[in-house]
Order: sequence, then C-alpha cells, then structure tokens
Amino acid sequence: MWRKRCMPWGTTCKTKRRMNSCAGNIELALEKALGQFVVSTSAISDLTERLTHAYDAFRTRDLSGSDSADLFIDTVDKPLRRWGSKTGVLGGWGICVDGRKVVVSFSTAHSESDESGLAVLRDPVKRGRQTPVTITTDGAPGLIKAVDMRWPRSLRMRCWFHPMQNPHQKVPPQAWPAFTALVADLRDVPTFEEEHRRLQHLLNQYQDTLPEACRCLEEEAEASLNHLKVPARHRQYARTSNLTECTLPPPCTRG
Repeated sequence: MWRKRCMPWGTTCKTKRRMNSCAGNIELALEKALGQFVVSTSAISDLTERLTHAYDAFRTRDLSGSDSADLFIDTVDKPLRRWGSKTGVLGGWGICVDGRKVVVSFSTAHSESDESGLAVLRDPVKRGRQTPVTITTDGAPGLIKAVDMRWPRSLRMRCWFHPMQNPHQKVPPQAWPAFTALVADLRDVPTFEEEHRRLQHLLNQYQDTLPEACRCLEEEAEASLNHLKVPARHRQYARTSNLTECTLPPPCTRG
C-alpha cells in the first residue's frame, strides 16, 4: 500500500494519477536493475514527486532566450507503461550557435496527424521559441505539414537516416551493397546541383528493377537535398534527426 502524502492545495486528480503511475514504473525499474525490491515505498514516493515537479518545470520553462539555430524533431514509439501499446514521443533537440546541443521539448503524440503535430509545436512557440534557421524531421506527413504551417520561413530537411534504411526491405540482399553505396554517394556530394544529377542517374539505373526502393528515395527528395544549402561544416549534423532517438534509450519497462 502506498503511503499517503499531503498534496499542495489545487493539485488535480490528473496530477495525482500521473504521479502514482510514475511511482509504479520507478518501482519496477529499480527492482529490475537491482534484482530485488530494496527501496521503501516512501522513498519512491518522494523520488516520484521530485521528478514530477522537475519535469513540470522543464516543460513550462521560458524558451525566449534559446539561441538554437537548428531544430530536430522526430517521433519515437516507446513503451512508457508496463502494459499496453507503445506511445509516440515527439522529441525536439536544438543545436546552438556555439555548437551546444539542448533539449527543447518532449511530448506525447497521440497520432501523426497535422492537427496533433500543430498542437505539440504550438507549446514551444507560446513559451517564446524563435523561428529556427533549419528544421530536420522524418517523413511523417502530419509532422511535415505541421512544421511547414508553424515555421514556413525555416529550411526544412528530411532526415537521411530513414532514406538510408527504409529501402533495405525493398532491395535484394545481393543488390544492397551496390545500391546503398550509391545512396551514400548521393548524400555526400559537395553541391546541390550535383546531387540532383546523381539522384536522376540512380533512378534511371534502378527504376525498372527496384521501383519501390526508388520510390522511397523520390519521396521528399527536395527536402532530402536541402542539407546541401547549409555550410559544409554543418551538413553532417543537420541532415539527420536520429539524435532525437538517441536521447530515448529502451526503458526498463520493455518486456
């Protein structure tokens, strides 16, 4: 039985339920990590309350002083509960003008629709988030539309991690080394014009034999090439949103 705690006046039932749910996850995580239950319920309750308040402070902090010029947004499906289906977590990272990487926001996304994306992106704007110079996303149509509607002046780029991996199931194993070498060569060309030329060459070479793989490359081709419009020293950082996924390791609740 959980020890009852005095909650501040005005604390909602929703907050209490969220803290109880977090406490259960923390308890299970510690038990799995240590092999046995060695932490008292009161200690877990105290830890849960501190983490809840810290997260609330993080998600409501002022963003007007942020100097992150490059923004990375990606949705990662994670099992946030001990039971049930995975939940989409929309994460945002920024790279500041001095090279520092900062977490902008984390929110649950109930769907990949443009309405859901706009609802999530509206929050950092309300807290003072300035228009980023570049935005890197995956190929989720709803998120793309939401970004284009919220920050139409930013240069949007398609994450290259996905075009490098998505065709894998659509290419025979014997053809994969040659195909992926051409895709990597396409990604690393020095100029925007040369990348257009090599893309067309790759499509002409494989369109008849690997139509689905070529379709993956053609989707959002313009946004995929936009990383060549930024300074060369920034390209390897701006062309992928996968660093968002790296901030969310597999949780202890994974079965």
